[in-house]
Amino acid sequence: MKKSFQCALSAFSLVVIGMAQTALAQTKPAYLVSELEMKDVNAYLNDYAPKIRAVYAQYGATFIVGTSQILSVDQTGAAPQRMVIAKFESMEQAQAYLKSSERAALTPLRDKIANIKSYLVEGN
Repeated sequence: MKKSFQCALSAFSLVVIGMAQTALAQTKPAYLVSELEMKDVNAYLNDYAPKIRAVYAQYGATFIVGTSQILSVDQTGAAPQRMVIAKFESMEQAQAYLKSSERAALTPLRDKIANIKSYLVEGN
């Protein structure tokens, strides 16, 4: 009886340790939130957006929101003209995207057609 209890306790301990290691290994998602003031909407939609979405995909991001339908709530001032949200699996993955040569190559085009404010936010 004592031996079976020790075996059960050992097995339980291994399960708990495994669960703890899995929980520690899980990373939180990161969201790149961008507010845009458009200078040239057509160039943004036709030239820039398809290219940057492809770069998001290269870095494993999921494109969640890209819209001009924004309602300003609980703030003074106007809402941005366009909002974009991309979800990355981790902060590290998002930072790799932000530092990428592919993104850097598109920055001059983006800056020509929009003013942008971006925020990297850790999720749950």
